[in-house]
Amino acid sequence: MAASPALAGIGHNSNVSDFDLSRDEIDGLHLEASNWLDGKGVQSQDDADAIGRLLDMIGEAIRTAETRRKAEAKPFDDGKAEIQARYNKLIGDTKGSGKGKAILAREVCQAALTPWRVRQEEERRAAAEAARKAAEEAARQAALAFQVTRSDDLEGREEAEVLARQAKKAETAARRAGKPVATGLRMVVRAEVTDFPAFLRWVRENRPDALRGALQTIAETLSTQKTRGLPGVVYHEEPVAR
Repeated sequence: MAASPALAGIGHNSNVSDFDLSRDEIDGLHLEASNWLDGKGVQSQDDADAIGRLLDMIGEAIRTAETRRKAEAKPFDDGKAEIQARYNKLIGDTKGSGKGKAILAREVCQAALTPWRVRQEEERRAAAEAARKAAEEAARQAALAFQVTRSDDLEGREEAEVLARQAKKAETAARRAGKPVATGLRMVVRAEVTDFPAFLRWVRENRPDALRGALQTIAETLSTQKTRGLPGVVYHEEPVAR
């Protein structure tokens, strides 16, 4: 391990900003760290003591920089919070802020319009279905008329032609009625698990990676909550310097 210069304190210059102070302090500590951390590891107790002091100084520099950051950002944070609070009254939509006036008005409008629009769409689909059936019946009648009319029956052929034209019009009307129209509705799919064992089997067979990831996240969460002894879970204690 390379020899290190003595750990020096950082002087204070009232003419520089708080950010400049933290920058200079952390730059110095970073340089000091580069002198010690050369990849050879700790070789002696003196090395360990020096790096421990350096680690303490870095931690203190981080805390000081964070304090300075908060102080410098406070006017902006306060201003942002005040702006956010004003706009939350209009367009806020979070658990913390509640619902703003525009959001509430929009939701009430949607609640009022949805039943009406659903009913209109149901009526349109019913009319389209009726038109489709009418067109099928008209086509059937026209085809039947041609089948039963003799080739030398002029009047019968004329009646069959009339039925054919009527069937064509009915087909056009059915096609027009079956076209989707803008209703202002959108379909929202909401999944609800009603049979957890069955769904778990499906995920295990078809999405094993997703299941492993979800179980790993659950295990890690329970571990941070001091839960131990879970079946199928091995706990690794790893020391980390503070």
